[in-house]
Amino acid sequence: MADAHQVDLISKGIDTWNGWRNLSDIKPDLSEIDLSKTQLEGANLSETNLTRANLEGARLSGAHLFRADLTQADLRHVDLKYADIREARLNRAQLVKADLSYANISHAVLYNADIRRAKMVETKMYASDLREANLSMAVLVQVNLSNAKMSGANLNGARLSDTNLTEADLSEANLFRADLNEAILTTASLFGANLGSSNLRDAQLDHANLTEADLSDANLIRANLNGANLTGVILDAAVLDDWITTGVVCDYIYLDREQTKRLPQEGNFEADAFKELAVHLSSK
Repeated sequence: MADAHQVDLISKGIDTWNGWRNLSDIKPDLSEIDLSKTQLEGANLSETNLTRANLEGARLSGAHLFRADLTQADLRHVDLKYADIREARLNRAQLVKADLSYANISHAVLYNADIRRAKMVETKMYASDLREANLSMAVLVQVNLSNAKMSGANLNGARLSDTNLTEADLSEANLFRADLNEAILTTASLFGANLGSSNLRDAQLDHANLTEADLSDANLIRANLNGANLTGVILDAAVLDDWITTGVVCDYIYLDREQTKRLPQEGNFEADAFKELAVHLSSK
């Protein structure tokens, strides 16, 4: 439970709270506190225990949450624009429709967090842990997600245009109908990912691992797959006009979702066989 004295201090306003933080080395305990719809712009909440806190609808723009513990906190509809959330713990936190634009969430842990329909514009999320997080229908425009851990994440219908996912781990992630137009996925792992009906137009997928990924109905027009691994991908009805496949590694593919139309039918492609097939598929 929250420390009663600290609850009293923050209830008196941000000036009082920040003044106390400037003079104290204590790591605050505000666990399970109800700060819903509170004005907390610029609050110094670094290294604060906010586990299971109710912050729904709070205004935390420009707040300092460095290394704060927000495990299972309610952050729905919260304004976190320009906030410093580096290295914070947000495991299983609720961030539905939160605005995290221009915030720095690098190295933060958001394992199994609910981030549906959240807004992130130019947000820094370098090396953040988003494994099994739900980001369905979220807006992530020009976000830095390089080196992020996103295996098993749900990005169904998410907008990720012009987002940096270099070396991100998206293995077995759900990217069905995701918009990855001009996204940078260089050396990213998309092993077993569902990319069905996704928009990968002009995306950079060079040296990415797409082994066993589902690309059914995906738009890969002008996508750069130089040096990528496409072994076992499903290309049912994928749009492949002008895709770039120089140096692609591919032993076999499937032309249907049911994985009954395998090419080649047995064994692996012979030398240059996939290269010729890629040209054929691009011209269809």
